[in-house]
Amino acid sequence: MRLYIEHTTFYTYTEAQKFSMQALRLTPQNNAHQQTEQWTLNLAKNAHRTRDAYGNLTDWLYLDTPHKGLELRVSGVVETYDNQ
Repeated sequence: MRLYIEHTTFYTYTEAQKFSMQALRLTPQNNAHQQTEQWTLNLAKNAHRTRDAYGNLTDWLYLDTPHKGLELRVSGVVETYDNQ
């Protein structure tokens, strides 16, 4: 089954923040059950990509300028397989 995914997260703060750090686990893993065909992260700034201890792709987003909110958007296509 082909899944078309769009997701948006909004953060709003009552006061401007001078710094924030986000560990984003918003990218699907490729494995025997699914393959990511296309994936886009729309972030306020470029993020640094790593893998966590479980193999999950993790994008680290650091904002070091004053901000009262943050918007994270991801979209893409994932093909899933029924291989029980």
